[in-house]
Amino acid sequence: MFVQTVGYPLMGWALSIWSPGTPMPQINTDTLMSLLVPMLGLGAYRTYEKVKGVAR
Repeated sequence: MFVQTVGYPLMGWALSIWSPGTPMPQINTDTLMSLLVPMLGLGAYRTYEKVKGVAR
């Protein structure tokens, strides 16, 4: 997952810097955000449970 969302775009940027004729690649954040937002939500929910003392 890391290679697909971060590795390939960084390699594309590096290649576009070394060969100036190619356009800069666009970073697709749809896949990354669709995973990141729910994970942050679960982390916040777990923290809320621990603060309230409901977690076991």
